[in-house]
Amino acid sequence: AVVSTQSTGEKEDRALKSYSLNLTVDHRHHSKIIGKRGAVINKIKDEHDVQIKMPDRNSTGDLDVITIVGYEASAEAARDTIMKIVAELEERVSDTIEIDSRIHARLIGQRGKTIRKIMEKFAVDIKFPGGENSNTVTIEGNNNHG
Repeated sequence: AVVSTQSTGEKEDRALKSYSLNLTVDHRHHSKIIGKRGAVINKIKDEHDVQIKMPDRNSTGDLDVITIVGYEASAEAARDTIMKIVAELEERVSDTIEIDSRIHARLIGQRGKTIRKIMEKFAVDIKFPGGENSNTVTIEGNNNHG
């Protein structure tokens, strides 16, 4: 009888732990939620003991829906953590500037050293066009002047 009550308890626990909630987040922000090599999303998973399923970019479904599975309170806490990241990202501003593509390599520097220093100093992301002969450079950061 003891074995069956334990398995009933385990079943209940499994049912409680399979609470699922969907979160709609603009897919532009997904890479920041995932982080470098999954660092951000793994930290959220570990802190809140939840599973987080990002949408498959190749699927025909909604690319903005993130699914969180775990205990209800944990899933909601993970959702709040993600929404805090999204709120910070939404406050960021993005601007494009034209810089002659012939000097992009000099700005980027050896192994990206120069551009990383600039990005750290000003807390911005700077994106150069990949492999194209485009002069358009995108700068993104917090709007904290004024």
